[in-house]
Formats: sequence, structure tokens, C-alpha cells
Amino acid sequence: MVRIKKIFIITTIFFIIDFITMQIFGNKINNLMYGKYDTSNKIAYKNRIKDHHKLKKNQELIRKWYKTYTHKTDEYGNRIGDCTTKNKNKKNIFIVGDSMVEGIGFNYEDTFVGLLNCKFNNLNILNLGVASYSPILYYEKIKKATSQIGKPRSVYIFLGINDIQDESKYIKIKDRIYDSSEKNFFSKNITIGYFLNDIKFFLKNNFLTFKFVDLIKDNYEKKNRKKNNLKNELIKKLGINHPKTVWTIDERSYLKYGKKGLKKSKNNIDKIYNFLLGKDIKLYLVIWPAPDQIYFNDKNSKHRIYWKNWSNEKKIKLLDLNEFFFEHDYIKRNETIEKYYISGDTHWNKNGHELIYKYISKEISKNNF
Repeated sequence: MVRIKKIFIITTIFFIIDFITMQIFGNKINNLMYGKYDTSNKIAYKNRIKDHHKLKKNQELIRKWYKTYTHKTDEYGNRIGDCTTKNKNKKNIFIVGDSMVEGIGFNYEDTFVGLLNCKFNNLNILNLGVASYSPILYYEKIKKATSQIGKPRSVYIFLGINDIQDESKYIKIKDRIYDSSEKNFFSKNITIGYFLNDIKFFLKNNFLTFKFVDLIKDNYEKKNRKKNNLKNELIKKLGINHPKTVWTIDERSYLKYGKKGLKKSKNNIDKIYNFLLGKDIKLYLVIWPAPDQIYFNDKNSKHRIYWKNWSNEKKIKLLDLNEFFFEHDYIKRNETIEKYYISGDTHWNKNGHELIYKYISKEISKNNF
């Protein structure tokens, strides 16, 4: 009994020291274990919350997505730049989306929302983009922003092809949104399973011992993914056959998550439509192709047709950007992808952001002066 008591006391003291060490030196330890910029990417977001995840408030970081860039947020956790204005006497416009709108990989003034901020200093153009968001989270974000910041004149929702896979995974239980794709070891009651995952998340983020175990596991999984995802150089360079965007072309992917994701997306976009309609706020839906659609010449993709039909039914304006990405000959499709997208990625590069800016700028000029 004395021996057990000794072990318990030693273990308790060990974990108290472990916990205190992480609270004091957490960021430095993360930098050593994951690298400086990986740490910045991790701490930019608040996770395991009611709305699944969000950007943290009042942050200023140097992050990295293929290259380094400055990341800054306001008191609401919205990304901002030098041209961002907030004036109660100016009209609000909400730009809603995922990482495409957040503008990962670029300084804010090089993103399309940052460019809009710099041009329209007579408007409050607010960036409500957060990486890995989809319609279920867009709905929550718009409601919260309307309550916190005030009623917008108009809302532009950037609905990417990749949103559909994300939407298929998210589920709402009571008042909280979860990712159903995460491992859940309590099948009898998934809510308890997610609670256990919360505990696991807390342990690995607050105790060095658990963080080290998690790092070993991550490295092992990364090695396995590299073995299973060998791609030729062309696919790597163009970012095609992407698991999040290939569903409009690959029937198996469509049946696996595309069909379900479209249905769930419609339900939540319907909620947004009704919410905005009730407040007399104008809604615009924006769609565009990913590299997969350009490469495989999927001009009239399932995504494009579905949201064209939805927009016609609701009588709202669809801003269909597909035409700008398919304006060149099919033979030059590789050049188009390289011109507008980050190499090997589905996100726009600087040219892509400038293209989106020019089009949206015209729409805002038409409807807000």
C-alpha cells in the first residue's frame, strides 16, 4: 500500500511539472517539435468548441502555406489587413467562405478580400473566411457576425467544390458541431466518444508527455501516407486528383460523399437564404472550378449545375466564375492551372486572387454605390 501511494505521489508530481512546463514554454516546445510555422498554423485556430473551430481573436502571426505570410485578426477573430475599416456609418458587406476567402498563403493585401478593402474605403468589407468551413459553419458565422457587427447590406458566399466533402463530415449534436470523420471509440454513444476526444485533445495540448506520444504517432501516419500517395510529377505540380474536389468527375467519390454533401449543403444554404431574406439582406452565391475540373474539362460539373438550379429556383444572383477559368483552349489547361493556382494545390495564387477581385469588384460597384 505504501509503495502504491509513493508511485501515485511521484506520478502526480511528474504530471504537475509536465503541465506547468507546457504552460510556460508551450510555444517554444511546439516550435522544436513541429517547426516554427507549423506551430503558428496550429495556434491560429481555436478548436474543440461549439462551432467546431475558428480563428483566434486579436492575433498577429507569421504563418506558412508554401511560403510565409502575415496573419492578423480583429476582436471577433476575422482576418484583417491595413485597409480594413470598421465604421458604423458605412455599409457592411460580408464575404463568407473557407481558406480561399481567409486567404491562406498570402499577405492580406494580396488576397482578393484585402484588395477589395483597399479599393472600397467607403464600405466595411468583412472577411468571414475560415479554413475548412462549409455551409453548416457559414450559417453559424453569418448569424454571429450579424449579431456582433451589425446587419450587412449584402453577403457573398464563396461555395467551393471542396466544401462539399467538408459538409458531408460535419454533424450537429444538440448545439455543437462535430467532425464525424474523426475516430470515435465509443460507438454506443457518439456524444460520449466526442467527449473522450475532447479529453485527448486537452491532454496532448497541455502535457509534454502526451504531446510527444502524439508526435510519434503523427510521424508514423505521415510516412504511411507518403507510401500510399505516390504521384507522378504532373499530378503533384497541378494539384489534380485531389480527394476533396474529384467528386464531380469520379463516381465513387460522388457516391461516397458528394451526393450527401450536396444535400446537406443545400439544407444549410437554404437556412442562410431564409435568415437573410427575413432581414432583407441580399445574397450572392459564388462558384468556380478547382484544378481537377479544369484539367478534366468538366465545364458543366455536378457542382455548377446543382447551384445554377438552386439559384434559379431562389431567384438570387449566381456569380459563376467558371467561364474565366475555361476561357483558354483545353490544350492549354495546364497553363491555366499554373496561372491561377498555387503549384500542387487547390488554392488560388496571386493571379487567381486578382482575377476574383476584378470580378467581385465590378459586382460591388454595381450594387453599393
